[in-house]
Amino acid sequence: MRNKYKHTLSGILIAMCFMCIGVWTGRILSVHNFRRPSIFSLQEKYEKKLENKLVDLLEPTIGIGNIQAAVQAEIKRQKIIKKQFDPQNKTQTVIRENDPVLVGQSISVLINGASKNKLSAYERLIKTAVGFNQERGDKLTVEILPFAPVSFWSFGLSPMWLIRTGGVLFLCILAGIIWLCFEWINIFSQKKNCLTYPASNNDLWQQIENIPTNELANLLKSNRPEITAFVLYRLPQEKSAGIVDLLPTDYMNQVTLHLNHIEKLPPADKSILLQETEEHLVKIVKAFQWNNKTSDFTFNKLKNWNDKEIQALLHYVSKNDLVNALQIAPKEILEKFQKNIPSDLWETLVQKIQLNSCSKEESEQAQKKILHTAELLKEKT
Repeated sequence: MRNKYKHTLSGILIAMCFMCIGVWTGRILSVHNFRRPSIFSLQEKYEKKLENKLVDLLEPTIGIGNIQAAVQAEIKRQKIIKKQFDPQNKTQTVIRENDPVLVGQSISVLINGASKNKLSAYERLIKTAVGFNQERGDKLTVEILPFAPVSFWSFGLSPMWLIRTGGVLFLCILAGIIWLCFEWINIFSQKKNCLTYPASNNDLWQQIENIPTNELANLLKSNRPEITAFVLYRLPQEKSAGIVDLLPTDYMNQVTLHLNHIEKLPPADKSILLQETEEHLVKIVKAFQWNNKTSDFTFNKLKNWNDKEIQALLHYVSKNDLVNALQIAPKEILEKFQKNIPSDLWETLVQKIQLNSCSKEESEQAQKKILHTAELLKEKT
């Protein structure tokens, strides 16, 4: 029985607690959310709404930041009697309401950088927007005055605040840089430990050794000095010595500096340089094979070309190649080019041919280059 009463009493206490919580919550909601707003809150809301309305109205014409508006409103609650007539019962009901009423307002508007000739137009526009009523006691003041420049510190950014913020940002950036440095060191060390150096392409180097010394020297001098240095470093001494004698002096001085540096390179750097060098050597082998393949080409093949085809070819040929190629060209080919080149440009080319004489090998090389371009054009058409 005691346990039964205990459970009953506990249930009653819990129910009473829930009732108290419900009553307390209801009182809060009724007081704070459902009570009629105060006159002060109504005035504040009305003033803010009207100020924003004036700024939005005038900013498109005057410019953003060039208008300041201040509104002071006086709102009072007044008893208003409303009569409602019921046609069915033919009775009239009188309702008395204590509603807020605007009894007066004072509006001040300050405009920056506008013409004073437009002052009356602004006043009319503002009066219409706010529902100005002079009989009600409304007041309006519109002034055009220059605004003072906004100070940097007016935003609350004091020097001490900036120093502290700058110090925190600097420490964050410094910490980030240190963290990145450690990450890079870690990644680099992992790569270095896991690096497997690629083996040399022996077949490619054998093809390079089989290229005649004079042709190999001519092909190498168009590459970077460090590439040529590594080729000389890897080739047999006799082959390298023959190439050195054929390379230009200025170019060879740069190659020598890289040769002295290659001996000191670690295995990882040598491996990278080996890869780059072999990529260039593939191009050198292809160039040598193409030169041998087209060695039977002669400029006489252009005899059958018409003027339109010659003009198209001239668009893709450099002046230097043309000067070198024409030095040993047949007379018929010279006449064909002269016909399709403007006279002033042809005179310039003739002067260059007379002044810049080249070897027969260089002239044949230029002819092969032009004929290769001609073949490509034939294939496109």
